[in-house]
Amino acid sequence: MNVGILLVRASALAYGSADFIGGVGSRRYSSWQVVLVGQSAGALVMLVAGLTLPGSPVTLDFAWALLAGVGSATGSIFLFRGFARGRIVLTIVAASGATGLGIAGVLDSLYPAVTVLLAAGLLGERVTVGQRTGIGICTVAAAAMALG
Repeated sequence: MNVGILLVRASALAYGSADFIGGVGSRRYSSWQVVLVGQSAGALVMLVAGLTLPGSPVTLDFAWALLAGVGSATGSIFLFRGFARGRIVLTIVAASGATGLGIAGVLDSLYPAVTVLLAAGLLGERVTVGQRTGIGICTVAAAAMALG
């Protein structure tokens, strides 16, 4: 199996597990407490990785890491509050600010395509054939959802 596919599957499993565990935990405890535990564990892993892997970070790298952590924690607090109150579908609608499930679904389906296009446009990344195919699938899915 390709290492990239293995990493993608492991990442999806980790994200799904973290959301599930956080959602269950936020039904019992405050979403703030759940996120504090999760962010602390993540910070510890990043600290160990930062101390053991080669590299020479500068101050700006730490500033970006801190900003990313704050953004992730803020989003997680709202996500887990939504999980504690109801189904995930309602959380997506509330998080996107959409007025209906259809709009949230359309916007959510375009996320992978927009990410690839932004990486190509802003960072000069090369768009592979597989990514082009994915963009096409996302576009068709968004159009199908938008049309009903």
